Amino acid sequence: MAKILMRIKSIRRLQYVDAGECASWLAAPGTGVAIPADALLSDICIEPFASMTEETAPDNGTDVCETVIKARTYDTLPADLSRKVWVATAINGTRWVVGKTEQPYATASVGESYPDDPAGDHATVLTVTLRATHGAMRAF
Repeated sequence: MAKILMRIKSIRRLQYVDAGECASWLAAPGTGVAIPADALLSDICIEPFASMTEETAPDNGTDVCETVIKARTYDTLPADLSRKVWVATAINGTRWVVGKTEQPYATASVGESYPDDPAGDHATVLTVTLRATHGAMRAF
């Protein structure tokens, strides 16, 4: 069976927190996550919008969801992007949590985007990927 594209979101805000900091968040896979008002979220300034996609495919008899966030930024990113939980805010205001407090964690990779015009600015491209039995969970 082929992969099934479930949803594509345009993301206007991207934040992250260490996985250990969100261990007390109330989470119910398939339902959502309650993010406390005093959560220690760090912002990444994205240019102009990021994208979030989810695809589900069977893997050894179990459906596995792959959630991918791609963002361009001019910010300096932290050196260690492992064990992070990501919060993405869509252009319609809905918030999505990508990541878990235990393995498998979301993985983050960083690349460079160079402009066609030599006078243009190059940007950092951040890609966050989570492969789990559930995808991004809605935050409430």
